[in-house]
Amino acid sequence: MLGSLDSAHRRVLEVAAVIGALRWEVLLPVAEADDGLVFAALNAATELDLLSGTQGADWNPGAREAVLGGLPGWQRSILTRRAVTVMLDLAERAVEAETAALWRQRGAELYEESGDLDEAGELYLLVARDGSVRGDLTIADTTLAGARRCGMPAVRMAIEEVRLACLKGQYQRAVAIGCEVVESATGEQHLELCRLLAWAAIAAQDFELCKALMAQVWDEDDWASAGVRSRMATLLGEEELAEKYAQTAILYAERTGDPEELYLAELARGHCELARRPDLAAVAFGRARRVAAEHGLVSLRVVALLRMGHAEMLSGPEAPSLLSARDLAEECGLAGLVLQVDLLRAELLLLTEGPAAASALIAQAQDSAVAAEHPHLRLRVGLLSIYARAFAGDQVGLERAITEAGRYGPFPEPTRSLVESLRAAAQVAVGNLDQGGPALAAGVADVRGADLLSTQLVGLAQVLIAAAGRTWQGRSATAHPLAAVAADYAAAVTAGLDGKATEAAELLARANSGSAPYKGVSGLLRFPLLVSQAEKGWGEPLSQLRADLVAHQEIGSTGLAEANRWLLRSAGAKVPHSTGHAEIPSGLLAAGVTKREMDVLTMLATGDTNAEIAERFGLSVRTVETHVSSLLRKTDLRDRRQLRAACLQRRFDHV
Repeated sequence: MLGSLDSAHRRVLEVAAVIGALRWEVLLPVAEADDGLVFAALNAATELDLLSGTQGADWNPGAREAVLGGLPGWQRSILTRRAVTVMLDLAERAVEAETAALWRQRGAELYEESGDLDEAGELYLLVARDGSVRGDLTIADTTLAGARRCGMPAVRMAIEEVRLACLKGQYQRAVAIGCEVVESATGEQHLELCRLLAWAAIAAQDFELCKALMAQVWDEDDWASAGVRSRMATLLGEEELAEKYAQTAILYAERTGDPEELYLAELARGHCELARRPDLAAVAFGRARRVAAEHGLVSLRVVALLRMGHAEMLSGPEAPSLLSARDLAEECGLAGLVLQVDLLRAELLLLTEGPAAASALIAQAQDSAVAAEHPHLRLRVGLLSIYARAFAGDQVGLERAITEAGRYGPFPEPTRSLVESLRAAAQVAVGNLDQGGPALAAGVADVRGADLLSTQLVGLAQVLIAAAGRTWQGRSATAHPLAAVAADYAAAVTAGLDGKATEAAELLARANSGSAPYKGVSGLLRFPLLVSQAEKGWGEPLSQLRADLVAHQEIGSTGLAEANRWLLRSAGAKVPHSTGHAEIPSGLLAAGVTKREMDVLTMLATGDTNAEIAERFGLSVRTVETHVSSLLRKTDLRDRRQLRAACLQRRFDHV
């Protein structure tokens, strides 16, 4: 059949068979033919039933294999190399990064089909790294599988697999992959793998492994490791060392001109400032974001936005960069980073609105972490649930959350110290200051990190120490507004006990004003002060106790509400009955619907929008959306239309 084609037509068809998919921008230059000859050759092949489709664009079954079978190996290799050269040139000239990656991937596939596995593997690894950095995890996965088929060396495979696993949030998996081959790595590959593994170990909170890896590669001339050394020093509280390494990382990045190194250096500088000056940290993370954006490093841009959001959380009650990070991560399919953003959003929601408002987002994060098999992130979700139960004074729920989180392995340090501190905080939240106070004050000495949870624990200990009539000797708090609030509450207690009524009142008013945006934790921070007022006879605690009782009921802090009732009774005051549950139908009450959720449901039933509900109750639209999501989950309904219909049909009386 092929013998009936003249030599010129046959040559065009052989080139087309090597290329596979008939792309004109590749076929014409590789065949070294003009349009007329190519059209004639393809028409002739169509008449022989080798091709079909519009203008002979598709190979018929077995036809391509038949043409390739007649090609000598050396000739196919030459044509393949020419075709790949054209494809790589098209990749260089492509406007879209995705188009460039697809051309390179097709080139690797041609090399693999022709049996040139070394060239194929090199190209697959190049595309995989590019896909990881750009956040295109689909092409990264696909091309890593191609490199594996080509038998690429284990160390080179591990480097790219560790990088990709970290982007997916699979830090333990990254550590396991890298540790399996790190001892066999040599030279620059050993250095690169150790640095990547060190970043993964930090994310997995395996600080001992990180130190061991850095000990293998670090010397004073190893500037490339300065960024990870700085991050490690920050986590260990070695601030001066962290700053020194961060400066070294900046100098190294400027010397090399490598955008990825500059990005990492700016991240290191941001982390150095995070606890003391979150505003400056946000600026450094912003510079990292710009570097990533300018060089198309999409996945790194998401991480920088996430860090900016964290810095914003440490500066105030709003973190708009978290939503930007989530949108971009979701667009790129970076499920691990979406989950990390949601964990920070849930933490902020716990602080500003309380455990009831955050419950739906925590449950969603738990489901995502389990489904995506993220052991490290499952632990973080578990810790967040422990945090919520502790600050609500729910001791039974706290122990249940600790047991649940422990299913994913023993708590590493410093998480163990953190959990014990949260147990102590839960004791305080139910009114047991004598037992919980000393335990918390002792425990926070081991709590590290520039995070909101640490800030609350340290702040609570500070107020408790003052209420016990002692001077605070603990570690310095972060720059978060709630740290200043806790310091003012502690100072107000000291002034009140010293008989300085005016000073105490001024400090208390300032603290109450500063804590107003943080409804989820302000009552707990204030509780030891109210106990001191009621028991030591200074100030006027009753009106604040009544107001806090209502607030605790609304945000779902049941244990703290009971502690407030006890304190009111002990002061001889009339204790108001809870107004929340009386307005909630029994079925919804059994489903766990809170007073605030019932308020939202009542307005939703009349057709009000989220914006209108938010304005009515002084909430953010995002918080209202969270309440609606929680209602849908608790009522097992799909959307707000079904919620409204159920209200109108009065079905909730029997849920």
